[in-house]
Amino acid sequence: MTTAIAGVLAPVAAASAAWTPAESVSASANDIHNATLGFDAQGRALATWLPSTYVNGRFKGQGGRAATRAPQLTAFDPERTAPVFRAGPMLYGQTRAVGLDVRHGSWNRCGQQVDLRVRYGRSSGFFQTPASVIAAYRGVGGDGDPAVGTDKSGHVAAAWAQSAASCSRSIIRVARRRAPSSSFTAPDTLRGRGMNELPSIAVGGRGDIVVAWARRVGEGRTVIEARYRRAGGSWDALERLGEGTARGEVTTAVMQNGRAYVAWQRKTINETTGTSASTWVAVRPSGAGSFRDATRLEAIRTGVSYVGLRPILAVNGIHALIAWTGRAGTTWRVRVATAGSNGSFSSPETVSDAAVNAQLGGLSLLPDGTAAVSWAQLDFELVPGRALAALRPAGDSRFLPGELVSSSTRSVPLVALSPLTRQPTVTWTQHMGAPTTSAARLDVRLRASTREPPAP
Repeated sequence: MTTAIAGVLAPVAAASAAWTPAESVSASANDIHNATLGFDAQGRALATWLPSTYVNGRFKGQGGRAATRAPQLTAFDPERTAPVFRAGPMLYGQTRAVGLDVRHGSWNRCGQQVDLRVRYGRSSGFFQTPASVIAAYRGVGGDGDPAVGTDKSGHVAAAWAQSAASCSRSIIRVARRRAPSSSFTAPDTLRGRGMNELPSIAVGGRGDIVVAWARRVGEGRTVIEARYRRAGGSWDALERLGEGTARGEVTTAVMQNGRAYVAWQRKTINETTGTSASTWVAVRPSGAGSFRDATRLEAIRTGVSYVGLRPILAVNGIHALIAWTGRAGTTWRVRVATAGSNGSFSSPETVSDAAVNAQLGGLSLLPDGTAAVSWAQLDFELVPGRALAALRPAGDSRFLPGELVSSSTRSVPLVALSPLTRQPTVTWTQHMGAPTTSAARLDVRLRASTREPPAP
């Protein structure tokens, strides 16, 4: 059984705010991938990314980079070398950070030996060397990236898909570290049969954990499954939440009271019949023994389109949001919905402009309910062209109108809120040179700008 949410709210008018002049956080590269952005509890910003150079017909990674911005300052410090994170880094406590990297025995192919390693560090951008190995196993290849979750106390959990030598089966495994211990538990096997991939993991404020993943059941088809673990307890029974599609992203979140969310997309592209897509979310209320029936947030049918539709969950304190890319008529739109006291999401608010295609980039939420969402306006080829963001002040039920952050972007922008100023910082990638058709001549930088509130 499923239910559907209907109705869309329009943004309201408000005074415009200024954004600081864009700064280049990174040095020049031919491209930038895997960017992250976050704030620690003291208001320090941390950005990480992977620059690459175009060599012999392909992009080659140059190693991870990180840059940090101290509280109350307007500019990031110069970049420094950082791990190549495959999950995270995530910030916790006052200034601590944790992320996962992977060392491959050879190419990242199914059945190859993998060392999954944890890196502890600080929001200043410094990370532990050498890394600590959590597990050694056979990877599943391209869709085998691990996932990491943590709460503010430093309870850390890592999830990954582990392949059999023949690549005919892959299992979902989880290892946990409960603060203040420095070591992880022996891995638990959450799903030992079938072909399982794309794990997502989240840890709540009490130490509750939810893990969700996709299990292949046919050509291009998957089933979304999950398991939940109460703080101090054991893993509950496996639950089937709904149907998915191959390479459809899964995301998870757990609130302070133990309420858990799993969201995912279903998307099928056919050169003859076009694109059929839908966005789904399932909630497990605090204290409940299972998830409720999944809710379909939106269903889409259109021509062939490769616009990314991944949903994003954000929880903090008693507040929960979900954002996704939807469609109204012929236009791609960015939606945000707020969870009520029972955990269900309200009718979505459309934050992007009605006449311009848009794609979701980031979502951020503070304990007092202050929220920010970022997105890219898409050009006629449906690739990112401009970066925008919108703020929802604490106590308000709707977002302020979207504000232009940059008139040029190569990527969907990320957003994070400072716990001190309650204002968002946005990062995006931008080609700084003259237009070129040569990848080797691209001058791409990671850029950043911060919102300055309007004068009273």
